Amino acid sequence: MTKIYAARWIVPISSPVIEDGAVAVDARHIVAVGSKQSLSHRYPEAKIDDFGHAAIIPGLVNCHSHLELTAMRGFLEDVEHEFFSWLRKLTVARMTQMTSDDLYVSAMCGVMENARAGITCVGDASSAGITSMAAVIDGGLRGNIYQEVFGPDASAAADSFAGLQEKLTELRSLESKLVRAAVSPHAPYTVSRPLLELVSEYAASERLPLMIHAAESAAEELFLKEGTGPFAEGLFQRSIEWTPPGVSTIKYLDAVGLLRTRPLLAHCIRVDDEDVDLIKHTESGIAHCPKSNAKLFHGRAPLAAFLRAGVKIGLGSDSVASNNCSDMFEEGRFATLLARSAHADAINRDGLRITGADEGTYRVRAATRLDALAPDTLIVLTTKVSDSEAAVRAIAHLIRPDTIVLCVQNGLYSEEIVKAIVGDRSVVLRAITHVGAIFRTPGVVELKVRGATRIEQSAPSAAIAELFTRCGLDAQVTDRIKDEMWQKLVVNCVINPVNAITRTEVGAIADERLRPLKQLIVEECRRVAARDGVELAGNFVDEIDRQYGPSRNLSSMQQDLLKGRRTEIDFLNGAVVRLGARYGIECPVNQALATIITAMERASAS
Repeated sequence: MTKIYAARWIVPISSPVIEDGAVAVDARHIVAVGSKQSLSHRYPEAKIDDFGHAAIIPGLVNCHSHLELTAMRGFLEDVEHEFFSWLRKLTVARMTQMTSDDLYVSAMCGVMENARAGITCVGDASSAGITSMAAVIDGGLRGNIYQEVFGPDASAAADSFAGLQEKLTELRSLESKLVRAAVSPHAPYTVSRPLLELVSEYAASERLPLMIHAAESAAEELFLKEGTGPFAEGLFQRSIEWTPPGVSTIKYLDAVGLLRTRPLLAHCIRVDDEDVDLIKHTESGIAHCPKSNAKLFHGRAPLAAFLRAGVKIGLGSDSVASNNCSDMFEEGRFATLLARSAHADAINRDGLRITGADEGTYRVRAATRLDALAPDTLIVLTTKVSDSEAAVRAIAHLIRPDTIVLCVQNGLYSEEIVKAIVGDRSVVLRAITHVGAIFRTPGVVELKVRGATRIEQSAPSAAIAELFTRCGLDAQVTDRIKDEMWQKLVVNCVINPVNAITRTEVGAIADERLRPLKQLIVEECRRVAARDGVELAGNFVDEIDRQYGPSRNLSSMQQDLLKGRRTEIDFLNGAVVRLGARYGIECPVNQALATIITAMERASAS
């Protein structure tokens, strides 16, 4: 029986978007794609499910997963800052605490999570390939199941390879039209050179897809180039000999013949231009896992360089033990955020041009990637709060005890996001600024408002404020940063969502017809702030009208919606609602605004 699925947009990818389109499905097969009208005429007896203001897209591909580790979500958080300890805790738990049934259930949970996220195809690496394959087949997904092999001891390479062949024989017997057996020598630091050579030759002769974790960490780089670091020490403690090749991971894999299999290389963070050229020349592919890379403090892969070189690249979630979710849209957003370079390129080429309330061009160095932090570095974090985690995780592995992170951001206790990532490894301070600027084009920023910046009181705060002031930014130290935070929060809770919903300039907030709504927003914030230890005095509504009535720019929230980006609503009105709930205070107006903006986010993103 044919069934029709309709939506505002059908996005075939291989052809143009179809507005008011539909997909006709007969049993397990798509039989037609076109307009809703044409398909309803073609299949008059078909039941129609119309999803309305939505998009129907092809199933997503998760290029790198570890479904069998789904049960370990959150289990390794305490060691994620130290990769060797993370791997050791994972390995011990998987080998001593998980039965075959446990691994199947864990993998099936991963299959369901992927399916719910629109993922229909996986490249799954598994130490228990037969179990993971069963879960993928039972769950109805398609993909490659990469049977992992380990063996750093060169003298045992033949035995390790024989064991791999036995597992692959069983795995291949279960292959279906949708699910295929594949092979994965785990990583250069867990598989000896002779074993890498045996597996590479076997994969090439048997035409088996091959995947390997490659150029993932600083520890791996030390292992291969210098024969030092935790991986080398681990082999030494086990009396396993290791002579480093003295080259990068990619060059090493080419030397052992692995790249001739056109492998899927997971991660590829520690690569240079020669490595990228080699990956391209050998037609190897890359599974880019930006969230996992950041969460494990490995750094950021050079995505822009991969794309410029024309390397085949796909997104992967890695395991939820190193990510916490399987969401390809989130991976894409994270990857895009980390890879933006046009603004930095323009600044380095032409200087940073300031227009508006100030005019001038300033020669500064801009970068989208850091390989090290100098002693006594001051990091001024000015990202949207919704981007804080991505920004900080990308450099968390570089932070030193003498590093200071100054969060110059909106939102209620937004600095706690940073503190949760860096812990007690550095000082994290909060600042509230009344400087307003708008990004115009790469290299050009318009200064709209030149106001003061208040910095949380601490030992280094006076020196930071003096530095800001010398640079032309009026800065002062305050022992009432919490009051400053709430004062600005209330203004943002009024202006941002109201102007975004009404689609007007900021100055329209002074419209007298909006006064009752503004008063309700302020009063809810005032009640929650009082329970939080802050008394908000003064007439906020009159002050907002007076100060912002002349403004002719768009609120940052409206700009985000126009560009299809996530807003800060969760950290403004949404944060007031959550804190109010903790104190037993209902905030229905702020909740309504947060709900409306969230719906607008979804619509603008689509």
